[in-house]
Amino acid sequence: MNFLYDHRGQRKYLTVVERERFLTSARAGDPKVYTFCATLAYTGARISEVLALVPDRFDFADQIVVIECLKKRRRGFNRAVPLPSIFLQELNDTHKLHCGLSEEGRHQRVCGRGAARQVGSM
Repeated sequence: MNFLYDHRGQRKYLTVVERERFLTSARAGDPKVYTFCATLAYTGARISEVLALVPDRFDFADQIVVIECLKKRRRGFNRAVPLPSIFLQELNDTHKLHCGLSEEGRHQRVCGRGAARQVGSM
């Protein structure tokens, strides 16, 4: 079975070129719209899963986001998805998620450690 296509023969995923065009278009708009679109592109999460994210789901130290899988129709199914450090910096700059770290400490990214513990308890 080919997972690149749905049951109607429609392709389900973007190519690398399509993803870059999507991110370039999103970057031209509001920074909050860009971070939303980039989170979709980098994680492969569903729109509803990204809309459900809260700041403590981002673990800057481990460079991951913990996403609750909403497809299972039950709570408690989480997956950790790695994110590029440059995107995490943009996310932090736009949404101020650095938990009050000093300029010096911002590079260490110690906030969000609870997210990693949640993944470990799955």
